[in-house]
Amino acid sequence: MSARRDSRRAARGACAGCAACTSCAGCAGRVACTSCAGCAGRVHRLPPRRFAPVLAAVALAALGAAPAPAAVEWRETGLSMEAARQEAGPGGAHAQIVSLAHAEMAFGARWEARLELSGSLTEREETALGPRAGAAALVRLRPHEAWLLQAGLRTPGGLRRLDAASFALAREVGEPLLALPDPEPARGLRVHAGAVRGLAFGYDWKLLLAAGYDHAGAVEVVAGSSLRPGDRFALEATLETTRWKPPLRARARIAREEAERLEGVVLRSARTLAAGEASAAFDLPPLAGSGSVGLASTGRATLPDLEIHGLANETGPALLGHASLELRPSRRARAGRGAGDDLPLARAPAWRPALTLTWLRLLPREMPLADGWSARVEPALSLLRGRSEYFCRIGWETGRLSFPADGQGSARTLSGWRAAIGVRREATPSGRAGAPRAAGG
Repeated sequence: MSARRDSRRAARGACAGCAACTSCAGCAGRVACTSCAGCAGRVHRLPPRRFAPVLAAVALAALGAAPAPAAVEWRETGLSMEAARQEAGPGGAHAQIVSLAHAEMAFGARWEARLELSGSLTEREETALGPRAGAAALVRLRPHEAWLLQAGLRTPGGLRRLDAASFALAREVGEPLLALPDPEPARGLRVHAGAVRGLAFGYDWKLLLAAGYDHAGAVEVVAGSSLRPGDRFALEATLETTRWKPPLRARARIAREEAERLEGVVLRSARTLAAGEASAAFDLPPLAGSGSVGLASTGRATLPDLEIHGLANETGPALLGHASLELRPSRRARAGRGAGDDLPLARAPAWRPALTLTWLRLLPREMPLADGWSARVEPALSLLRGRSEYFCRIGWETGRLSFPADGQGSARTLSGWRAAIGVRREATPSGRAGAPRAAGG
């Protein structure tokens, strides 16, 4: 039996003479090895092949093509691709391509689910992260008209190991002013659980209270070292009023994020994050649209001193302000439209142009990016045909960054662009509003 097992291991490309070798110079963990001096009689296994995203994509396609049971209601499907490039002076350019396929469905009146399949590629000069594939699922349960429970899962970012340059690139992509489509390319498994409670005050005030918990799995970075982001617990409150038309909305959020560790060493202490945002829609012929303003804080954290062992520096809180304005032609200005135009997707074919203006202001304290701002102009065009929407948008960005770490406090010009195309189809007639999402989700 043992000989037969060894022969099968050899056929699969595994070492027949060892059991858990991690330093085999002959096979490097990829090809058959018959004489590994460093294994000491244990088994050398190949890294597991990542077929999960591929199998999930096939399963999702098969479910979408097959006739659904009567209890399953397919509400929405979509496919999109987005590309972005940001350049900060002579410091190099960051580029990223992200594709996303999603499907939303309902099981009766209480259960809802959203599935996502994604892929991304990130580059900067000669360093690249990718290509990477991932999947995410979110399941919602409505046990009562005032309650919503949800749970979600997101697969790792598809990276087994990162060298020092790749790890640095993964950290840089998360800088808020770069505003790339996937700000977290290197991540481990994520698990989410949350709940939302709705409260009504009279007929024109509504309050949503949400709580969420996110568990972050470790991701292996520099060979043999695993980075463990801290778990997060968040609380969120959203107040909405329909006393005025269109409605007004205000949102406040606070989250506690645990320490981030690399092989047990704290890279960043626990911190408390806070954010607030106010938004409103308007319809003033010939223009309609929506606007929002907000401010977020990274909280205060302790970072180790990279030059002096045993010392640490206290940083933050860094503040990030943002303002956004979206403009489009007013519905009331278009003659011949009826009540059907209030649906999420219009029944008659129609073109819908839009223009989005976004402004960001970063005010860090003793952070790698000491100060900066960016502004983006993003025209878009959508074609509404039946219950399908085909969209295309392209945006140009400009801004300025200051780097105190350069020693001279030099400033660099930030410039870039982004473009996206996609299609979205609403499978069944529905005038429902989007389901609320729990904090942390």
